[in-house]
Amino acid sequence: MALLSRLWRRSSPRVLRARGVARPAAVLLGVTAIAAAVVGVATPAQAAPFDIAVASGHTDFGAVKQGTVVTQRFDLLNTGDDDIRIDPSTLGLLTTPFTAGNFTFSSTDRVHHLGVASFTVSYTAPSAGTNSRQDITVAVTDADHTDTPISLVLSFQGQSLATDPAHFEIVGAPVHFGSVTVGKSTTQTITLVNDGIIPLRFKNSGISVVNTSGTPIPDVTISNSSFGDAGADYIPGASATFDLTYAPAGEETMSGVLRIVGTQATNDPEPPSVIVETALTGAATAVVPPTSPPTSPPTAPPTATPTPTPGTGGSGGAGSGGSGTGTGTGSSAGIGGSGGGTGGSSSADAQLASTGLATQSPVLIGAAATSLGAAVLLLALAYRRSVQRGRRR
Repeated sequence: MALLSRLWRRSSPRVLRARGVARPAAVLLGVTAIAAAVVGVATPAQAAPFDIAVASGHTDFGAVKQGTVVTQRFDLLNTGDDDIRIDPSTLGLLTTPFTAGNFTFSSTDRVHHLGVASFTVSYTAPSAGTNSRQDITVAVTDADHTDTPISLVLSFQGQSLATDPAHFEIVGAPVHFGSVTVGKSTTQTITLVNDGIIPLRFKNSGISVVNTSGTPIPDVTISNSSFGDAGADYIPGASATFDLTYAPAGEETMSGVLRIVGTQATNDPEPPSVIVETALTGAATAVVPPTSPPTSPPTAPPTATPTPTPGTGGSGGAGSGGSGTGTGTGSSAGIGGSGGGTGGSSSADAQLASTGLATQSPVLIGAAATSLGAAVLLLALAYRRSVQRGRRR
């Protein structure tokens, strides 16, 4: 306030009145001017006579899948009051993986106030894991004055990846269920791996199984997902899982597509989607009725061998002694009868029975006995004759 009082006392009332300004108005104007001087009210900015800016285009191409070509358009805006000239020759010094082209200006062209000079730069991502950067200085001069040229530095850079920045892989794809009997089922666990550099979100509604015409396949169901209906986020390198069960209702050859939609985990209400598909196959066979084992023909029971009844031994016949007549004392020798009973059955009888001679044994025995008796009789007669000859001598 002391400063305001001193300034007011130094002001000439006569000058203010001479200008036809009333005392109250003069006081108000004086206070306003002093306040502006003390506070420092800024005056409207004026455009520099010589300036340039990059109006569009990003020199950082970010992460790009190897082999992919990304092109950016750059607009250089003359933001000064004077006309300018831009020398594009240094942009031609860009080397692989960057390439400049499509220039709309030359080094002799004038770019007027708020005029635009355009060109493009393409980035071809090299082998995965390569970080590229090149700095280019563009010279800008004032077309009407000899002011010091402006050096506009542009830093082009890019990072190559094995996949797209937002990408995931279906481990073990494609999915083959093989052959399944009707009425039974088989289940496979599907694993998803986020192999990009951007977090991804998965949810049950993003998984579908359709046939070649796009119709859902009812025999294949989804269960036990690690993300559920609400969904879950998976950072780069993380894995998500769910089960697919194939339960055919009838004989068929199933062929379809497993389609999985992941979204970038951002705050964007409509985040970009990442879609991966793989083939799905299976077959259903009919139930085979059990077959009965082959029936064997009945086996006849073995014929029992009759057990022989032990026989009763026979009694031998009595022999009668012969009598002789002649000189001297007669002597006679009785010839004992022989007879034999049939003994009991033995192992020899069993063997004989096995040869089929058992029924003929009585005949054979009788014949043998007759022959033996005849032999004994002949011996006895021969002996008697020899005795008689001896007596005659």
